Amino acid sequence: KDGELITKKSSTNRADSRYRLNGRSELARVARGEIAHSWEANHLVYPLLSGVDIIGILSATFPRAENERIAAHPESRSAIKAVMKNVTMIVGLAIHNRELFAEVERQAIIDPLTGLLNRRYMDRALRTEFRRAERYGRELVLIIADLDHFKEVNDTFGHAQGDVLLGQIAAMLRENYREQD
Repeated sequence: KDGELITKKSSTNRADSRYRLNGRSELARVARGEIAHSWEANHLVYPLLSGVDIIGILSATFPRAENERIAAHPESRSAIKAVMKNVTMIVGLAIHNRELFAEVERQAIIDPLTGLLNRRYMDRALRTEFRRAERYGRELVLIIADLDHFKEVNDTFGHAQGDVLLGQIAAMLRENYREQD
């Protein structure tokens, strides 16, 4: 909050508690994008990017003995940094793609005008619910409503007013059904 990064305290990872610092810490600076990465003592930190947004941090902690070997061979440090940078790019891209897929999937089943689930979702849900009702020997109720004379509303008042009316009806429906309905 307000530029501060708080990590979950873990009894198994002292590096986590080490970074429970204020917004001036190296980790917080990486998280805000002020610096590209941090190699503080035996801890290497890179940001996870989703597009241009920093969505997380990837960190690696090296045992002290390993850190001393790395320090003795600068080319090792460069190679490790390159691997970490590539890993964060791949993981960040995977997360970004997952988020994009979820948004496209959401858009495919939500009507943009009303915000209600659409026919594509209904077809899928009905197949599932029919199978569930059959499997458990339960009844299934399906209510289909039609707006009488809606074409006349569009013809008389225009499609913009028809859209407003559909939005109001959708709001009324959302207020009166349960999440599982």
